Formats: sequence, C-alpha cells, structure tokens
Amino acid sequence: MLSNSINAASIVHVSRVEHAELEQQTDLIINVDDLNILLRPRVKLYLQNQVEDLLPITQFDGLTLIRQNVALKCESDQPKILEAQAEVSEVEGFFCNIKFIGSRREGYKTMPRKAKITVFVSGSTKNA
Repeated sequence: MLSNSINAASIVHVSRVEHAELEQQTDLIINVDDLNILLRPRVKLYLQNQVEDLLPITQFDGLTLIRQNVALKCESDQPKILEAQAEVSEVEGFFCNIKFIGSRREGYKTMPRKAKITVFVSGSTKNA
C-alpha cells in the first residue's frame, strides 16, 4: 500500500430529461413602453422518476460533486420583436431571458398580441 494515496471512485449515471415545466410566478406580459423590462422565467427540468428538479451542479460542503451535461436553448417565433436567450445559473437553475427588442415606431397595431417561446434541451458539448 502506498502512503499518502487517495482512493477515488466515480459513478456515471446517464439519464434523459423526461419533461420540463415553466415556473411561472407572474404573468408573462411585456410592456413595450418599458424597454428595460426583462422576463426571466425559470425552466424546471426533471429526469425519469425524479421528484426534485435538476440543477446544473450538485455541491456538498462547498465542493462541486456533479456538473450536469445539459444545454438549454430558447427561441422566439417573433425574433425581430422578442429576444429569447437561455441562461444557465449554477446556483439558481435554468432560465429563458425574454426581452422586447422591437421598435415602438412600428405602431401597436402591427405588433402581434402573442408570441411563442420554444425551449430546447440537449446534451452539452462543453468539456468539464
């Protein structure tokens, strides 16, 4: 036996995201008169047979034990008017940041009353 040696074990568990939910705490309404507004709804991801939502990292005693291999992508069906960008916060979770980028000069009559934001979940290509 070697002195000052460390025995380490690694377990890899591969699972797919089974479903996602939008954590909607308020109405998702954008006022085009306030160009600084940013909607930040949280996207909760769940694995098969999992009660708690998936977080980007799992920590214990300040150390990162698990870094999830999950990438998020958000798209707007009105990209000239609404910008949708994915955000992965290691502490808070997964988000879609939605912001009005259209011009008020176009007139309110030409702006759509509804927009669709689509969220895509895939494996990350980033190496840890």
